[in-house]
Amino acid sequence: MKKNNTILLAIRTLSYQGGKILGSRWLPLIDALRQALAKSGFEQPESSDELLLFIFPNPFLALISLLESLASAKTEHGWQESHGALPIQTVIHLIEEEDTLPQIQQPSASEWDLLLQETIYVTRPLMRNWKELMAGRDLPEHRFEDDGGGFFQMVIAGKAAIFKVELFSYRSLAVHGNLKECFYCGMTSHTPANCPSKFINMKVRGMDQLGYLPFEDLNFIYKKIFPDYSACSKKCAAGIKPAQLRQDKELLVFVSLLDLNRIYQLRFLANIAFCLNAKWDALDSTDKINIDSRNLHLGLDCLRVGQYAQAEELFSRESKKRGGKQFYAAVGLAFWALEQGRAKDMGHYLERAKTIASQEKERIYSHLLLSRYYELHNDSWKAKEAANNAIKINADAWECQYRKIQQNVRYGFDEGDLKRLRVLMLGQKEIFMIALMDPLLLPVQGLVNDLAIEHMQYQRQEAAKNMAMAEAESA
Repeated sequence: MKKNNTILLAIRTLSYQGGKILGSRWLPLIDALRQALAKSGFEQPESSDELLLFIFPNPFLALISLLESLASAKTEHGWQESHGALPIQTVIHLIEEEDTLPQIQQPSASEWDLLLQETIYVTRPLMRNWKELMAGRDLPEHRFEDDGGGFFQMVIAGKAAIFKVELFSYRSLAVHGNLKECFYCGMTSHTPANCPSKFINMKVRGMDQLGYLPFEDLNFIYKKIFPDYSACSKKCAAGIKPAQLRQDKELLVFVSLLDLNRIYQLRFLANIAFCLNAKWDALDSTDKINIDSRNLHLGLDCLRVGQYAQAEELFSRESKKRGGKQFYAAVGLAFWALEQGRAKDMGHYLERAKTIASQEKERIYSHLLLSRYYELHNDSWKAKEAANNAIKINADAWECQYRKIQQNVRYGFDEGDLKRLRVLMLGQKEIFMIALMDPLLLPVQGLVNDLAIEHMQYQRQEAAKNMAMAEAESA
């Protein structure tokens, strides 16, 4: 895979001219531009309303993000073609090793006087590496004109447009509801008590098969399921067997959505509680299961069907039993409180579970649950602390790493997080699909999509090389 290069996008805004045309709408337009760029790039500390500075992992993403962000900001804030060129100047620069900071990072630099408004320029370092860095990207016919001063104007032939391939376009549909985010699954159109994930078990897994579904089909089915997924919910409530997912593609996609957050669901609690493994790894396995607590087993069943009084009694009984599964009973009580709408009690039981956790899997599980609980209750400090504690116990567990990435998307996603996400996505097909579908990654969906496309291009190139080698050997 080609090396990663740091790309700087600099946008100088000419506020005097913009304000004369748009008045009070000018700064909101610039803010909309900034927010749109942040979905695919990293805004730098030196960035300001006068000079936007964003870092991108490659020039194609910088270019397409610039064009899309400009188009959306202009439309949103009423910039008309009759107004002429938008009063901004843009430069895309490749930052090389030991590269001195280009003068374009200063809004008052004389270099800006050479540049036309709303015109794309690249610097000489990027120009030299353009073909290599754009290899495999679908670009229309274009050329560069040397405007002097080390700047090259990009000229696209005719009226051709540059389009971004978006592998999965509808991740936001799952969070278009009017309710709070469901602790169990992340959707915003039902309460935890009515979450369809309650009725499926760990043997029913959609993510294992979803990667074989063409993206065109995935997009079509996902859009068809939402906003009314009642048919899929009814199938879940009736009980699903793994074989059904191979025959029912809508159900496969819906269950895959539920799989995104399965470690926060009843099915995972049941599996981890009765799994003979003391380690976190391999907890997805349903082979080594021993149901050694009748109270806990029945309590989970009661909670699943909404028999809350019985569930509380059974969990409480198990929590007081000497030698019983007190940790899992405490988590069961936390879920009971969750479904009753008793947020403080849920936090109390999760904290109790943390204090009595002994095995590695219990300690990690309690921290991950607390991280999600505190995040959904807007306590960022405790949410971060819990996620960090989970990583300290097992830094190799992908669930811990991914939880930290999810959290940083909300509290401050940086280039280090992008590198960690790349490693996870390229290492496992399941995480590749999770990252593409996860609504929590909406704020950085441009970056995620680009990572996915980069990986798919790499796979195609490797497949072509292997085929060529095989043909050469057989010749």
